[in-house]
Amino acid sequence: MNDSPLEPRAVAGTALVAFCGLIPVYVLGAWLDHHLTDFAHSGWYTVVAFLTILVWFAAGLRAGLLAPRAPLSNSAIGVLVAFVAFLPVRLLLWLWRSDSKGLFTGHRPLFALGTLLASAVVAMVIAMIGALISSRSIRGRITAGDEPARRPRTGFDPSEERPDSTGQGAG
Repeated sequence: MNDSPLEPRAVAGTALVAFCGLIPVYVLGAWLDHHLTDFAHSGWYTVVAFLTILVWFAAGLRAGLLAPRAPLSNSAIGVLVAFVAFLPVRLLLWLWRSDSKGLFTGHRPLFALGTLLASAVVAMVIAMIGALISSRSIRGRITAGDEPARRPRTGFDPSEERPDSTGQGAG
């Protein structure tokens, strides 16, 4: 039996939500950046940043639902997988737009190491917050008795005394 807290289904589900959510948000940001004179100082920049935060949060919610036993590690790994998988998409959009921005150098490079690392950490923290919220919600429902009904055991009569409790009474 695997004792790892990582659940492949939860990591994959988290990565899928994040990746699929990032595509329209990033395309919107690229389109606005191309069509606006000063996108970085417009209100649209804030909207795109907020939508990106919502994507990370939603991915974390998914991780908490799929892995309530270990929501933080599953959400962090899933979002990191999506973050790394999304880098080629960013590169393709950069090539398609043929910006004058540098890839690794220049005034505002596409892939600045510090910015990438900070963005990855922020994405993981936001996803972990979402995962914590959703996993606590699930644990609260299970504790409150909203757990789905399970199949009754066959051959079990609750009126009979359990064989392992014979002779253990006070007396």
